[in-house]
Amino acid sequence: MDNLEYITKRTKSLVCPRKRNELIQSLIDDSNIDGNMRWYIENQDTLVWLYNGKHLVIVDRQVLGIFDTYEETQRWTEEKFYGEDFMIIKCEPGTRQYYIDEVR
Repeated sequence: MDNLEYITKRTKSLVCPRKRNELIQSLIDDSNIDGNMRWYIENQDTLVWLYNGKHLVIVDRQVLGIFDTYEETQRWTEEKFYGEDFMIIKCEPGTRQYYIDEVR
């Protein structure tokens, strides 16, 4: 099972903030989760405060791109990070965005 399938499966059972916090902690503790995703989860509150609704490009646990649309984000990452690992995620509160847009 890859990271996306794992996160998707784990987040479908959320029913309350306490459960969300338990899930987040279990994801942070899980060594199978990609470092960029772990970093996003750990810093989600701050990132939402700064970039709510934007599409973020995360590389090596850093936000390197901020865009309004997924299409802009995808074009930029293809030019800048061809063949490298990166993560595109829409920055929103909650766990819905744990269905990662794209990981390479």
